[in-house]
Amino acid sequence: MPSFRTRTAQPEELLPVRRGLERRAGAALPEWDAFAATAQLCSGAPGKLLSPATKDASGGPGIHLVTSGVLKATVTTSAGRLRIMSFPRTGDIVASLGFLAAASQTTIPVSHDPGEPLPGDAKLTAVVATTTLRFDGAVAIALAERHRAWSTLALRLLMELLLLRTFRLKDHLVLSAEERYLKVLREEAALVRQISQRDLALYLGVTPEALSRIAARARERQRLQPAGE
Repeated sequence: MPSFRTRTAQPEELLPVRRGLERRAGAALPEWDAFAATAQLCSGAPGKLLSPATKDASGGPGIHLVTSGVLKATVTTSAGRLRIMSFPRTGDIVASLGFLAAASQTTIPVSHDPGEPLPGDAKLTAVVATTTLRFDGAVAIALAERHRAWSTLALRLLMELLLLRTFRLKDHLVLSAEERYLKVLREEAALVRQISQRDLALYLGVTPEALSRIAARARERQRLQPAGE
């Protein structure tokens, strides 16, 4: 699958990124220029693969900040099932769980089946025309080792990733497939308009055929619902 095009990011493209990351860190980020010097602007049309998804040019983990568009983060389980973990959008940061744990010097005290994908470790594909800024993970880890603000940033990003995964897991445990479908329609209507029915099914954890039946039932209930309710 063709990959995103990349070029060196210009300083003016990084100004809003710095402000956003420092808000997340709650402090100024020391040695910003060393981090910014690694920045690449990545751009891809729909269907293009953001590759390598979580590695920088030296083979270490990288960080992507979505500056426009929508990505889909796809994983394949050890049983061969395809899943869409998330749809990173403008303003979202994409990094592997292992990288964020290393940068924040955090041990994740959870058991994990090595055959199953970790949240954040996914293939990233553009749903619509998308751009990201990619930064070198090795530089970020070195900065986190020297400065509290960088390690705090990594910890907060790690918590965001884990909370997202927790909320998704809760929905799968507590809600029926139809309830998950209605929740996505209600809370992520703009996203639903941009993705295919197949991708929506993979996101909800059902087959496309099951999604068609769920959508038909939901439309029928809405048709039969008394006006005003």
